[in-house]
Formats: sequence, structure tokens, C-alpha cells
Amino acid sequence: MIQTPAHVQEKLKKAFDKALLDWDNIRNEAIIDVLYTPIPSKFINLLGLDREIHQDLLPLHEEWAGGMKLIPTSVYGIRANRNGSSLVMHYDKIETHVISSIVHIAHEYDNDDEPWPIEIEDHDGVLHAVNLEAGQMLFYESSSCLHGRRQIFKGKYYASIFMHYKPADDRVWDTTKLNIEEVIANVPPHWMDGIIEEHGNRHAGQGLTIDSRVSDAAPPRMIRGQIVENIEEYYNSKQEL
Repeated sequence: MIQTPAHVQEKLKKAFDKALLDWDNIRNEAIIDVLYTPIPSKFINLLGLDREIHQDLLPLHEEWAGGMKLIPTSVYGIRANRNGSSLVMHYDKIETHVISSIVHIAHEYDNDDEPWPIEIEDHDGVLHAVNLEAGQMLFYESSSCLHGRRQIFKGKYYASIFMHYKPADDRVWDTTKLNIEEVIANVPPHWMDGIIEEHGNRHAGQGLTIDSRVSDAAPPRMIRGQIVENIEEYYNSKQEL
């Protein structure tokens, strides 16, 4: 995590503050699969400023990636999440979202003592929670590290923009060679052992969103038509029969 370059933060904050003056008329963002929210997020189109910043921040992402040459692949306008939102733990697109960052612009909490941390699971399975301040940016490997915001956001808005890049050298990250046969060949035969939920009603399914990684806003776990609050107790009861 670093401070966003001052000239970048200034441009983004100016665009956001201008949109904030007409908050009610900012368009609602389309439904996002991994976002639980009672109120649609707001989306601010930056009309090319986002692509300009995408290029401006390229050297910082290359530096963070150890000097690796990167290609800008994807950038969105400003997303302002709203009260009641939570983001399930998930991975991003492997083709484009390899080296990424969250550039945090501004937020308005109901209570500053109750922030909205981004949680990222590292390659060793350790979960890290980071509270970003306005004007800070966080680098992460979004297609290979599980990440989300499991706590429910309490406030008016949480505004950020997301930068995504991929290695310029296809030998480093070549997704074109992937095919279903190769994927299946690398899945261990016992991958479904112990997974008894018939349908992934917690978005990613029980195979990924184990109890320690489930969003606070996730719907109840349903197994064979019954609500199961504690999966460990459920497993134990089945073993005793």
C-alpha cells in the first residue's frame, strides 16, 4: 500500500466531488455478481480520464511486480459502493486481472471507528485486512489471491477506481494455452469429498466460501432444503449416524 501520486488523486477527487454535487442523478451501476447490496452502487464515467490514469500508474505497477513489463488491460470509472454492501471473497478474470490495484478516492462512514476493510488471502492462505484511507492505493494479485469485503459497509459511499494489468511476456502468464482437459487433469479426484451442499447458494459455493471466508450478508446455507448454521456440527452429526 502506498500514497496515490498527488496529481492522480487530485484529478480523481475533482471528478468525484463534481459528481457528488448531483448525487441523486449519478447513474446506478449494473448488478455485480460478487456484490451483496440492498442499494445499487453508483458509477461515475470518467470519459477517458480513467485510461489516462491507467497509463500514468503503469510504472508503479511494474515496480511492484519486480520490474516486470506489464500491459494495461482493464480499468473502470469510479465505483461508489453504498450502505449495506459487502463483497464476497472471489478471484478476478485470469486473462486480464493479473497485477491490480484499488485506488481509493473518498468515503463517508456512519462512524469512522467502523471502516470497511479489503481482505486478501495471500499465497500461504493467510488473510490480511487493510483499511484504505482516501488518497491511498493497494496493489494485489487479483486473479490469484482470494479477496473481498465480508463486513457490511455502513455509510453513504465508498468510492474507488480499479486498475488491472497483465505481463507483457506471454511466457509469464499465458492463458491461451489453457483448455478444459488440462484443467480437469489438474483437479484431484477427491476435490468434492465432504462437499454436501447441493447448490452454491453463497455465490461461490461451499467449496470456496468456507465458514471462515463467508460474507456477513450471505444468505443462509441450505442443504437438502434445511438451513444449516454450523457446517462442522452438521458434518459431525452425519458421521455419527
